[in-house]
Amino acid sequence: MTVGRNDPCPCGSGRKYKNCCLGRDEKAGSWTRMGLPAPDPEAAASEPVWQAEIVPVHTFIDEEPDARPAVLLVTAGVHPIHAEMLTRPSAEAEDIAAELARGIRETMAKNHFSPADIRVRYDDVADCLRNLLDPDDIAVTSALALTGLDTCANFVKSHFWGNEDYPGVQPPKTWAGWGLSEEWIGTLHRAAAAFYRARPWTWFPASKLVQACLPDGREWSCLVMGDAAMEVGISLYSSKDDLVRMLSTGNMNAGGDTFAKPPGRVITMLFDERGELSRKMVREVTSHGWELASSSAYPFLLAANSPAGGITARDGSDLILIIDAVAGFTREKGREIINMMETEWSDENGVVLRLENLVHDDSEVFADPVWPLEPGRAEGGGANPEAGLQTQVDMDEFIRRQMDIVNAFRVWLEEKGLKEIRVRQQCQDVKLFLDFLTRDQVVPIAAVHEYDLRLFLYVWFPSEVIERDQSRAKNLLTALKNLFQFLVEEKEIICSWSASILADRKSFIQRWKSCPFLFEVNTSTEHWEQEGYADLVSRQFYPDGSVVFTADWKEFGIGVEEKKLRSELHRRWLIWRDELFESGIEHPGDLRAELIERQRLWEQTPHPLYRPRSPIDVIEDERMKLERVIRTMLNAQ
Repeated sequence: MTVGRNDPCPCGSGRKYKNCCLGRDEKAGSWTRMGLPAPDPEAAASEPVWQAEIVPVHTFIDEEPDARPAVLLVTAGVHPIHAEMLTRPSAEAEDIAAELARGIRETMAKNHFSPADIRVRYDDVADCLRNLLDPDDIAVTSALALTGLDTCANFVKSHFWGNEDYPGVQPPKTWAGWGLSEEWIGTLHRAAAAFYRARPWTWFPASKLVQACLPDGREWSCLVMGDAAMEVGISLYSSKDDLVRMLSTGNMNAGGDTFAKPPGRVITMLFDERGELSRKMVREVTSHGWELASSSAYPFLLAANSPAGGITARDGSDLILIIDAVAGFTREKGREIINMMETEWSDENGVVLRLENLVHDDSEVFADPVWPLEPGRAEGGGANPEAGLQTQVDMDEFIRRQMDIVNAFRVWLEEKGLKEIRVRQQCQDVKLFLDFLTRDQVVPIAAVHEYDLRLFLYVWFPSEVIERDQSRAKNLLTALKNLFQFLVEEKEIICSWSASILADRKSFIQRWKSCPFLFEVNTSTEHWEQEGYADLVSRQFYPDGSVVFTADWKEFGIGVEEKKLRSELHRRWLIWRDELFESGIEHPGDLRAELIERQRLWEQTPHPLYRPRSPIDVIEDERMKLERVIRTMLNAQ
């Protein structure tokens, strides 16, 4: 393997090779530092067919933010015979072919052997490479599946990212890192700003696939994102089958075999806030005066399964034409889009958009719970269910304590001997769960309940996390399993109910894949949510809705005090539920009748924070004040 002194270090540290592992590798050899097996001296001559590709890797170079690292890989069967780090590979077919030809010739010279055939992934790269290698009398063919090379690419991807299924999505930290012209980048920002202002995600449910036909005959299948999802933007798929497969299974690769049929190219444009981008990228935008819709709408790009992990000039031109067309269509049709069936529309640039409805087949996940149920609170010396009742919370301190748990969990994992990449992944997943407890539930880990875990897994996580790769789901369950074991060993918090929930991997993945936030809106979305909440209700996790949980507040909003009291009632209900289970009540009807009696007493008893007023008094007073304020504002308009 050839690694330049100023190339990114193969270990993935983000530093240049000369400042990281060069000294060690000069002594020990660097193949294993890239996750590749040691080279076999006989391998090159043992195979008449070699395979070659530039494989993007998930790493950065701290000293070179414009870098977009990749590995030039040549294999003989499943044996790597050439591996070379590239800092900024081009995405254009002729440039990729030139790099591959150079690497192939170096390998031929080193091994004193010439293959009969070179196989590459992409037809256009094969055409260019064929011309370059013609003097060497080497045939060049293309094939979607490069089994030997993909096996080696697995090693590289797993080494840099910890996941061999990682699709190679590695955006550079700067716009310059894409290697595209400043004029193109400026035009993209103009088009992106118009797209963001049009807000197409407001009217495009993800059940509508947009087929975009370009003036030159090229077609892309597109998905407008933002319909009840965390990210807003648009994804372009060169293969319609890939998009449909991803939406229906959560994996673009049929059968779950990542390399059995590599998917087509995917280009995604998303938006982020200024503070989430690298400083150099923000300075680029500012210094060039590129247009933005707002300070929270900086566009950025992702490219997956593309040659060398980049974006060609032609694909970039297609992206601008399509986002311009989608924005124009949205401005013209607006609300009508929701109810459109099969529709065709064209703009002044000759881009034709065809709307197609996707059909989503929902799957049954929940079964009726088996009674009698068990208490769902945490046990042990470190558990404190009543800690969830606090209404006055210092959120900064709350978050700090949760981060202390993440840091302690990291140390615990390291002591268990997990690799750093696994430690980092599991800490990220655990932090996501703790953020859910802190920000959504406002509950410390000492008061965690079975309800919180089920709500997180079956409602919150599927609807908030766009990614639908099955390995992502498995990793989350593993991380949470380790978290609850950590709580037992280090915090004396025992959650015996967590084991069976986390062991039911099939139900979680099925629920995740069936989430309609990427498929349907309105009735379909409501149906999916109702299924999740219905399961929680059947387990007696929710209070009665006749008083505090009324729907009347929706017309004018919910007040601060009502929100606090609603939260307190919910946590008290969970405590009462567990107490009644322990008292021997087994029939659902008897349990709910007793719970409602306790709720009524709480609603009508003077509250310690509002004496002499009861929770009902506080809520009614606040609702009347809020209604007067809202009506005054409406009348003023």
